[in-house]
Amino acid sequence: MKIQAIVLGLFVILFASVATALLSINPYPVYLGDSLRGVNFTGNTFNITNTASTAISSVSISSDAASKYRLTFNTTSISSLGAGSTATIAYNLSIPTDEPIGNRSLASLNVSAGTVSNSTSFMANVKGRLNIKDVDVTIDGKGSSNMQDGGKITQDAKPRSRVKFEVDIENLFDKSQHDIDIEDVQVTITIEEIDDGDDIELESGTFDINAGRTKIFELSFEVPEITAEGAYDVKILAEGITDEDAEEQQEITILLEVEKQSHDIHITQSKLDPATIVCSGQAKLDITIQNVGDQDERLAYILVESPGLKYRGHAGEIELFADPDDEENIASRNFTIAVPRGTEPGSYSIETRVYDDNNDVRDYNKQILTVESCTQPVTPSRNQTAETGGTRDLTGANASTAVIPIIREEQPEPGFSLDAFRKSPLYWPMLGLIALVVFFAVVIIILKISRK
Repeated sequence: MKIQAIVLGLFVILFASVATALLSINPYPVYLGDSLRGVNFTGNTFNITNTASTAISSVSISSDAASKYRLTFNTTSISSLGAGSTATIAYNLSIPTDEPIGNRSLASLNVSAGTVSNSTSFMANVKGRLNIKDVDVTIDGKGSSNMQDGGKITQDAKPRSRVKFEVDIENLFDKSQHDIDIEDVQVTITIEEIDDGDDIELESGTFDINAGRTKIFELSFEVPEITAEGAYDVKILAEGITDEDAEEQQEITILLEVEKQSHDIHITQSKLDPATIVCSGQAKLDITIQNVGDQDERLAYILVESPGLKYRGHAGEIELFADPDDEENIASRNFTIAVPRGTEPGSYSIETRVYDDNNDVRDYNKQILTVESCTQPVTPSRNQTAETGGTRDLTGANASTAVIPIIREEQPEPGFSLDAFRKSPLYWPMLGLIALVVFFAVVIIILKISRK
C-alpha cells in the first residue's frame, strides 16, 4: 500500500508539472518594472504558448485583481490554441495613487483549459511621487553638482571641512491629472560612521510641496576632528505624506571621501579669562591642540602674540602622536598675559599660531582682550558727611570704592495736635477760663438788652 501511495503521488506531481508546461506564460511573472503611483498601463501584452504536441481548446484567462487596479484583458478566452502556437493578450492596468511603495504583487494571472492550467502574477516596483531630483554638494566652498544615486562627490573632505548639501525635492503628481499635495516633507541625511565610528544625522524642517512643484532643502555639517581616511556612505532620505494619507519616500546614497594631510594640527580650544580687564591686571589664555594628520609630530610649538600689549609667548617641543586613541594626540598649554597700569583703554587682539615639525603654520586663532579705563573712588569730606548724612565704608579704610549711603529718617515739622492738648496739664484750667469768659459775655449782653 505504501508503494502504491508513493507511485500515485509521483504520478500526480508529474501530471501537474506536465500540465503546467503545456500552457506557458511569458513573461513570467508579468513584471511592470519601476512604476509610479497613479500610472495607467494601456495596451501592454503577455503571451500564452501551447507547448503540447496537440491543440488545446477553451483556454480561459482570469485574475483576482481588486477593482482599484482596473485590470482588463482584450479577451478572456481562446477557443483553440494549436500545438506550439502562441496567443498574445493585451491588458490595461492602473496603479492606485495610494499603492504601497516597493516591489510587490498587484494581482494574479490565471490561464486554464480543463485540467491544464498555469498561474503567475502582475508585479511592479512601485515608486512614490516624492522624488529627489538633484543633489548639489559643496566642501569648503568647492562643489559637485547633479549628484545621483551611487555617485561620488568629486571634492575630497578633510577633518573640520564644512560640507553643505542642497537637496532638490519635487512632487511628481501632475496637477492637471491628480492634483495631490505631499505634506510634512522632511529630508534626513545620515553620514555613516564618520564621527569616530558613529553616524552623524542631519534633519531638515518640514514643508508641504504642491503637485508639480519643487522645494530645495539645505543641510550642512563639519567633518569631525577624529575621522579616519576613507569613503563614507551618505544616505539622503526624503519622506512625506499625501493628501490621501499615503506615505511617500525616496532614498539615495552617495559617497564622501575623507583625506587627511600628512601634517595637520588644529587648535581645538582657545579660552581667555578674563576677557575684560579694568585698568591693569592679568589674563590667562588656555590653548589645546590636536594632531589630526597622519604623521606624528615631535617638535610642534605654539606662538602667542599681542603687539598692542607688547606680549609674545612660546611653548615648544610639543610631541603629538597621529593615533587619535593615544593620550598624547592632544596637548594643552597656558599663557599669562600682563596688562600694566597705564595701558590705553581699548580692544587688543591676541593671536595664536600652531606650527608643525616643518615650521609651517597649521592653525590660527584670535581672541580679543578688552581693557577698560581706571575708575576713581569717591571719598566725601567730613563737612559733606555732616550735612548729607555721609557715607560708611563697608570694607575698611583701604577699600574706599565699596561704600553705601546712610539714609536718615526725616523728622516731621512741629504743629498743633488736639489729642496732645487734651493730655496736657493746662487742658482743664484753660477749659474753665473759656467757660468763665463765655459766662460774663452772656451777662453783659443781657444787661444791655434790659436797659433798653
